[in-house]
Amino acid sequence: MSENEVNLKLLESITGSEVFKQILKAFPGERLYIPGRGEFTSKQERNNAIRRDFYNGFDVDALAEKYKLSATSVYRIINDRG
Repeated sequence: MSENEVNLKLLESITGSEVFKQILKAFPGERLYIPGRGEFTSKQERNNAIRRDFYNGFDVDALAEKYKLSATSVYRIINDRG
């Protein structure tokens, strides 16, 4: 079973079958971002925090570990001013 299938089964067990079906119907084929650990309400908020930490002296490896991302993802976020 793939990681995605495991995650979908977990989501269904948490939300219940009916809510799970509503989610699938509302977002067919979509990738959904679910913020980790409840720290951020959006990727944009997380990315702004990463940029702020970087400009306050954190190095890329420390940011990758802190935010549970790859160094490549951190570099991409830092270089994207969006």
